[in-house]
Amino acid sequence: MLIVSAVFAALIVVTLGVETQLALRGREVVAPDTKTLAASFAAESVDRHVKTLWMGDSTAAGVGASNPDGCLSSQVGSELLDTNAPHGYDMQVIAVSGARIGDVVDKQLPRVAAHKPDVVAISIGANDTIHLTRAATFRDRYKKLIDGLVRAGVSADHIVLIGVPDIGSPTRLMQPLRAIVGLRSRRLDREVRNVAKAKGVRYVDLFHATSKPFRANPSKYLADDKYHPSDAGYALWAKAVAPVVAKAAG
Repeated sequence: MLIVSAVFAALIVVTLGVETQLALRGREVVAPDTKTLAASFAAESVDRHVKTLWMGDSTAAGVGASNPDGCLSSQVGSELLDTNAPHGYDMQVIAVSGARIGDVVDKQLPRVAAHKPDVVAISIGANDTIHLTRAATFRDRYKKLIDGLVRAGVSADHIVLIGVPDIGSPTRLMQPLRAIVGLRSRRLDREVRNVAKAKGVRYVDLFHATSKPFRANPSKYLADDKYHPSDAGYALWAKAVAPVVAKAAG
């Protein structure tokens, strides 16, 4: 009983420590109005337009980008355009800064059917890492989200799960908290990978695609708040995400 109490107390201390450092260290960046992120990306002649819906937290909502063109959804669209994709892509964003997996299930999932998306891209897990959402809870809620998307008419192979990034890379957090949340983000990322495999949906290994560059050059890849990706950071993310979105579009 004493061991359980000690572990619980330690988790509270870690959470409070992370939240305190996020509140006190680094400049704040303003979350964009997601309505400004709606955009179309297409060459002059395309066979069809793929309605792509972005769900999740601040990273899917573009926090840290200097303008709408710098956010993740727009940079993925630009990447696809640069590769002469046969389709056009209409991007819609319903992600909300600060969201955890439970928020996506409860508040964003009910909005999906109205958008009638062809592809859904989800970026979630950073806030679950910080607030120490249990891995089993995170996994079960993610499965519930995917089941809900399928019921809303989205085919499983048209769902893209963007893995949890390396939360130990932002310099806004000091050691040893950076190391702790880095391990936690890796743990939740494994759950995303496992859920994708179990449910037959697509997965982007963002952790391994971006961790080293972010740690090596944080001033380039992090926004002014030293926590969210900058335009260059989202460009790096987009290079990993765009090919998977293209496969989901067919």
